[in-house]
Amino acid sequence: MNSFHNILKKEMSFGKDFLVTVINSVGIIIGVFLLNAYIARVHGLDILGEYLLIRRTVFSASGVILIGMNIGLPYYIAKGRNSTYGKSALVTFFLLSIPLLVLITILIKYRIINIFLPELIWSILIYSIGANLLNLVIGLYRGYISILGASLISFFGSILIPVVIFIFFIDLAFILQLVGIVCIIISLIGYFIREENIFNIKINYIEIKTLLKFGFERFPSFFAEFILLAGIPLLLYNEISKGSMAYLNSSISLIRLVLVVIGPFGFIILPRVSKLIDTSKKQNLVINIRVIIAWSLFLGVSSMLVFLFFGPTIVKYWLGEMTMEGIFISRYLAFSLPLFMISSMLRSIIDAASVRGYNSIVYSISVVFLLLVYFTLKLVGVPAIQAGIWGFNIGYIFAGLLSIFIIQYIFQENIVNRKIIGVLLIQIFLLSLLFVIVTSLLDNPGIQLFVYIIILTIGFLIFFKKSNQEWVLFLRNKLHEK
Repeated sequence: MNSFHNILKKEMSFGKDFLVTVINSVGIIIGVFLLNAYIARVHGLDILGEYLLIRRTVFSASGVILIGMNIGLPYYIAKGRNSTYGKSALVTFFLLSIPLLVLITILIKYRIINIFLPELIWSILIYSIGANLLNLVIGLYRGYISILGASLISFFGSILIPVVIFIFFIDLAFILQLVGIVCIIISLIGYFIREENIFNIKINYIEIKTLLKFGFERFPSFFAEFILLAGIPLLLYNEISKGSMAYLNSSISLIRLVLVVIGPFGFIILPRVSKLIDTSKKQNLVINIRVIIAWSLFLGVSSMLVFLFFGPTIVKYWLGEMTMEGIFISRYLAFSLPLFMISSMLRSIIDAASVRGYNSIVYSISVVFLLLVYFTLKLVGVPAIQAGIWGFNIGYIFAGLLSIFIIQYIFQENIVNRKIIGVLLIQIFLLSLLFVIVTSLLDNPGIQLFVYIIILTIGFLIFFKKSNQEWVLFLRNKLHEK
């Protein structure tokens, strides 16, 4: 038992943290693909659409429900290891977060908020409590830089448990309840292992006040980010079929899965950024940020082109069928990818670099543009699904650009490596040429996709091994650290 405790609490080097998070990320990618494919084929697209909307809404709203504690915990624990912020956050969760979830549930139950099927609402409440508590305990482990523990809890709670439960049960309401209950159990066990004397809680009002101040200053950004990610699916809830909702949320899931490739940086960057700031190592921090932005753009553009060329093929093989709306959704959501990745990666850095809620400005402005584009396009007669896709894209394009502007304002440094622009232009040309060659020589879409990805992967590995670009050298050297 002690060895299991030690595994969850273990701190490792950057390279090992990165490797563990990559392995966890690959597991999550495989799990999401298997789960969605299984639900679509066994339960049907309508159930998949309903489940994905519930899941997206719950996880997107986590920052609002937790009042930013999932972000605040890594920030404050990393700065003061002997604090009791973990226990203070747990107290706040039970005193504020759960009552807030109950209030929202009542509003939905009585149709004051008109989303979700009424018969699912209490099951969604249990599921929401489990999901939010899971996010809180992951934040706790990230604060202590116990990345292995955070990764294991994340994988078990968010992927493995839902996959197993969907295999053995049919009723969606019961599935949501059971997933929520198991997540609550896993989270409490994780809390007990990390904090040990968890039941010996002395309420620290100063720490609770500090966490709430941190969260409330960023509350507009949490709410705006929720609208950015879940707003379009919720706006389209009564506008499109459940099948189209499945395509929409599955395509958004694909975009978020791409973030998993660059996500290992973000997963471990916040506590490390806090340490660098605390020790006034500004130049080192700026170098790290430049590297993250360069990799986000490089991988984001690669992924955007893959989805533009093969999005419908990927989703068809994934879910088993495809419609005209599904083709449009799976292809054109890709335009948001590069700046979606930028905004997601810089969010944690902006939070760590300043106690001011700059992200509130970034995401509030982005939401305004999302809603403006969506309602303007609908007003001039554009179909709701197309208006939603372009609104989503514009929202995240502004989020990415504004995040870069804010980072440069905070550090008074140019944090975009200009050499990356040339690399991206060459990358777009070569990948477009590769698409033309592959589709000219091969007829089967599945084989085209397979060959394209194989050649792309080989090219990436050669580039990573041979390139002398600063941002590539930085990551190569980091991964070889003991």
